Amino acid sequence: MSLVLFVVTLSGHVFACECAIWCAERACPLMNDPAEVLFVGTVVATDGQQIGMARFTFQVDESLSGTSTKEVDVYSYQGCCACGINFKVGERWLVDGWRGKDGRIATGYCEKTRLFRDSDPLMAELWAIREGKKPDSLFGVLRHAPGPWGDGSEGADFPLSGVTIRVRSETQEFETKSDSGNVYRFRELPPGKYSLSADLPISLTLGDPWASRPNPPFSIVANACGEFNPRVLTSGRITGRVVNQSGNPVQVWVGSDVQLIRSDGYQENPSEYTKNGTQGKQQGYFVFNFVAPGDYIAVYNPHNYHSKFQPFPRTFYPSARDAGHATRIHIAEGETVSDIVIHVAAATVSQRGDKHSE
Repeated sequence: MSLVLFVVTLSGHVFACECAIWCAERACPLMNDPAEVLFVGTVVATDGQQIGMARFTFQVDESLSGTSTKEVDVYSYQGCCACGINFKVGERWLVDGWRGKDGRIATGYCEKTRLFRDSDPLMAELWAIREGKKPDSLFGVLRHAPGPWGDGSEGADFPLSGVTIRVRSETQEFETKSDSGNVYRFRELPPGKYSLSADLPISLTLGDPWASRPNPPFSIVANACGEFNPRVLTSGRITGRVVNQSGNPVQVWVGSDVQLIRSDGYQENPSEYTKNGTQGKQQGYFVFNFVAPGDYIAVYNPHNYHSKFQPFPRTFYPSARDAGHATRIHIAEGETVSDIVIHVAAATVSQRGDKHSE
């Protein structure tokens, strides 16, 4: 599962990894599924397996649903590209597991499993449900997050307690404030499709740092209990396009053809570029969201591939063949720099390099 923004539901046990929004598109399933096992526990043993389904033994400190034993074995997948959790002995966790037909309990980051904190808003919801109370329709924690081109320090001094948070549908708007722990809650929201916003200084905004885009709208139904932890990022933005010698737009592929690099972090090795994502559009336009203040280099075809789909050589803004002649793009705090135009021209054989793509 790739680490991009997923819109998912709270039905059954289908979740995305921790970078995702949890949307309340079904009635609240928390502690209402016979296959679900929910408890707070401390890891007391592990089988040490590095690949495949590893077994972790927990001492159950507080049972919430699905288990009454003092110890329980939980399995989680270990290996590349999985959402499994490598639990450590001595750690205390809220475990959200699912009992399979073989009786084994499995979990991962794609569930509600997380390191235990009694201040976690989810714990308050679970305790309320156990006491027969109605959970909140939508809840979460407001958090600062590093953007794709920042170190996470931009805007981090702005307090996230007492921030007004709004949800808006086509017909109604509701607001609340984050508490001293940056937690917000909305109770008994009417069913509908909502967008979420917050009163932040112009230099900050809400968005998804993984997908480098604003958060999409989400649906809420009656008796929902959705969790969404908004990320606060710097609001800088750079937009532009790529054109050929005739001034016509050049096809730009998402995430590969145009990349943004901090000018003080530029390295000649093109492989270094891959950590600098992009939000591209195939019509020749590109946009970079959540750009921190500073100076940047924009480059088309950073790996200098040559193919029928990428016939133009590596080109730095505005039309330079090497980074030394590139024009730096300066962006101030919260600024939008619009219509950066990269002019590309057909490559000679010597300019094509030795990298080819079919």
